[in-house]
Amino acid sequence: MKNSIDSAKKWLNLQDNSCSPWKKLILSVLLAFALQSCDQKKLLGDNYFTAKNGNELLYLYDRNWSPGAPDVPWDDKYRVVNGDIKSFVILQAGYAKDKDHYFHKGFMLTNVDYATFQISDYKKDPMMDTGIVRDKNHVYSFRNPQNIIEGANPETYQKTDYPIGSNYWYKDDKHYFINDTIVKVDYHSFKPITEYIYHDKDNIYNLHTAEYLDKDTYLKAIPEPRLTNLKEIAHGILEADNAVFITQKEGRFIKIPVEDKQSIKYFPPDNTYMIIDQKIYCEGEPLADADIASFSVYKYPDHNGFSSYAKDRNHVYYYDDKLSDADPKTVRFVKDGNQNLIKDNQYKWVPQYGSINHFTRKMPAKE
Repeated sequence: MKNSIDSAKKWLNLQDNSCSPWKKLILSVLLAFALQSCDQKKLLGDNYFTAKNGNELLYLYDRNWSPGAPDVPWDDKYRVVNGDIKSFVILQAGYAKDKDHYFHKGFMLTNVDYATFQISDYKKDPMMDTGIVRDKNHVYSFRNPQNIIEGANPETYQKTDYPIGSNYWYKDDKHYFINDTIVKVDYHSFKPITEYIYHDKDNIYNLHTAEYLDKDTYLKAIPEPRLTNLKEIAHGILEADNAVFITQKEGRFIKIPVEDKQSIKYFPPDNTYMIIDQKIYCEGEPLADADIASFSVYKYPDHNGFSSYAKDRNHVYYYDDKLSDADPKTVRFVKDGNQNLIKDNQYKWVPQYGSINHFTRKMPAKE
């Protein structure tokens, strides 16, 4: 090694302190690689390595992943794995074992029963790997098996059969779990409505998530006892026998009581407007003064769907906004350039997209 370093110095003629900064940089790189070559590491798999001529086990737990930065091996950080090299086997998701112990990300698991420990239901995900680890005594946190999942029955613990949200949900014979924690729901009536909305005999639940981060994933209960036949009718709309719910941000709902379920009328695909018990609603709120007998929703030109424009015999609406000077008898829905809007011979009403609130700008028709 000393000869290699001396040769590099001689080749670069860096004995003189007046050498250029570029030469100093090149020397630093060469010296780093020389140092790295003196301790060659061999990858076993899944960030486990051998070093010191195969006599030491290491786990790579930190690497320079700065965006745009080069992968510089001398910045990598390793921990020594106190395992038996001859019997060491790489498993999955940072797990490994030797003849006497299991390991996770280089740490020896001293709290598990070796003979019955098992890993199952592993699913690799770009944001968060999931799976189940257990032995005859306990279920353990998949991402931190030093921790026991309290209250989990190792004989019955399993992933749920929810078609979308199964990455979050697990259960045993008595409880549901999210983030390795029991959630307080009625076990026998609990079921998913959508990926983020759930229901039991007492509550509607909203699942809050933030990029799969454990600390930001939790279940919020909204008391709604005695709901029957709750289901999703369209995106953002839930319907039960006695109520319609419009979902909003942050897990809030607008509840519209229903007396006659046969009276419900939706206007897909937007469903901005709906009729329930002879009342007109816009995004879940009553549309004041609307005349139900003459109410209709404008269709997009050359399109089978509906828009967020509507009219009755007295007014023209954009969402719940009554458009000033708009005559329901003459205003028509047209395509003006790249925009769908309504206009008559004098004015046009141009939607102002990107605003928190829905509103339009009234302009001369010829502009």
